[in-house]
Amino acid sequence: MKNKDKLIVSQADLVNSLDTELVFPFELSKEDLSIYPHIIQADNLVMYINSYPSNDENSFSVKVELEGDLIIKDDQGEYDFKLETEDYLDISSTSDSDLPCEKGKYDFLPAVKAIFYNSIPQEEYVHKEYKDSEDYSFYTEEEYLEKKAQEEEKENTYRPFADLANLIDDDNEKDR
Repeated sequence: MKNKDKLIVSQADLVNSLDTELVFPFELSKEDLSIYPHIIQADNLVMYINSYPSNDENSFSVKVELEGDLIIKDDQGEYDFKLETEDYLDISSTSDSDLPCEKGKYDFLPAVKAIFYNSIPQEEYVHKEYKDSEDYSFYTEEEYLEKKAQEEEKENTYRPFADLANLIDDDNEKDR
């Protein structure tokens, strides 16, 4: 059942998913996404369910996988984040279930939200690319060493007495 307020899976569906994977597209409301203000957009959210039998005929171990495309904002701007996560739930019609059962139906949305939130980077400063500004530039160590070598080479080529310094060094070595 597709609904923004619920993500219902019946006990019969769980029994059927012992042999196949169930696919449930779902949506999260703006209110759900506002918990993490650095999540700008969440699209193509899909839950995949595989059930595994338990000792009790009314119990299942369920593997829940979530996928989706997110846009996350960090200190440098917005970037794409591919959601791919999985978790396992123990589900039964008894009170010790990870999900409550109502008339043979389970609402997976609370569990899906928890799995979703746990898979999102918690810090807003997660972007790996840095942008230069008017006041400063960012370099990797390799870029810095390369730039430094280029500046030293450029400095040596523009020094009018650089050749003389090399000649003096060569003469000193010959004298030794």
